[in-house]
Amino acid sequence: MSRRSTRPRNQNVPHVSRKQAQEAAQAAALTGTASRVPRFIREFGYGVLRLPRALRMLIVGIFALLFTEMVRPTIDGLYLRFMFTHETRMLPALVLAAVGLGFYVLGWYLVVGLS
Repeated sequence: MSRRSTRPRNQNVPHVSRKQAQEAAQAAALTGTASRVPRFIREFGYGVLRLPRALRMLIVGIFALLFTEMVRPTIDGLYLRFMFTHETRMLPALVLAAVGLGFYVLGWYLVVGLS
């Protein structure tokens, strides 16, 4: 004897697979996260993403240079205090170049995109 479900069936509701339900839940979670960001910040971010690609590349480059200049006194101070020898005079410049390049790559990924 087969068991029938006691729940009433609604024939107008399409079947939703587990994967579709998970995707819908993820989309709802992202929407909830975006709604917690203040509106002016969200609109500013969307405005930046609508700028031409070359302009976004320039903005990312400027911020990478500014970040590098902001970090330079800290790296120079640590180097002069703890690691200075005449053989390693190039070290702070190399560290700053790596920091600037890393920040540029992060900005490129977030603002310019990979496409």
